[in-house]
Amino acid sequence: MGLRERICNAFVEKKARGERCGAIPFGFSLAPDGVKLVPVEHEQRTLARIRTLASLGHGRKKIAKLLNQEGHRPQTAAHWHPTVVGRIMRRCA
Repeated sequence: MGLRERICNAFVEKKARGERCGAIPFGFSLAPDGVKLVPVEHEQRTLARIRTLASLGHGRKKIAKLLNQEGHRPQTAAHWHPTVVGRIMRRCA
């Protein structure tokens, strides 16, 4: 087994245990143990809203516009951008 395969397997195992692999995704924060991810309630509500709007057939531009109008806020930016909404939609699919 090569190095690349061992690293990929390690990431799969970490993810299966609910541990962080890379950046902290929207909807979660790092637990006090510095390893596990814990849900962030208001971000989880935003994720649910994104899923609902996507299931109604809205595209990422319309979803970003509605999130901004409804007062949902991203982690770091001032407003939702369609590109970020698209990334979240792909991750949640």
